[in-house]
Amino acid sequence: GGPVLNAQGEVMGIATAIWGRDGYGQGAATIMIALDAARPAIAALADNGMVERSHIGISLDCVNEDCRIDVIFPDSPAAASGLQVGDAIKAIDGRPFATVNAITRYIAARPVGSTIGMDIERGGVAQRLNIVTASTRDLAAPAQE
Repeated sequence: GGPVLNAQGEVMGIATAIWGRDGYGQGAATIMIALDAARPAIAALADNGMVERSHIGISLDCVNEDCRIDVIFPDSPAAASGLQVGDAIKAIDGRPFATVNAITRYIAARPVGSTIGMDIERGGVAQRLNIVTASTRDLAAPAQE
């Protein structure tokens, strides 16, 4: 990793990987995080020495824009809210989401301890649940069956 610069020497982002057939060199592509996307993490590191993200304690599977809960972590905000395995997520805070990545990023970006409104469908019935986010530092692994 390191800074990715434009022709004027301005930082455009942070390199996270270099991919190429032979590693570095001709034909290799740099994969980077845009500076605007990295700014919140940079500020958190400067202020607190760490980056804290929110979670609600679920694992998802999304197929054809249908996102369903396939794991609920024990003692998690999701478990406390009444979410169930198989629930279909229709929206969070009124916003529809179609991918695991989009849902995960949205929840992670919410402040720890904030409440999100999750619109779900369970057995053909629409419901709205309010879930208080927790820190990923408190995340326990799901129980193995």
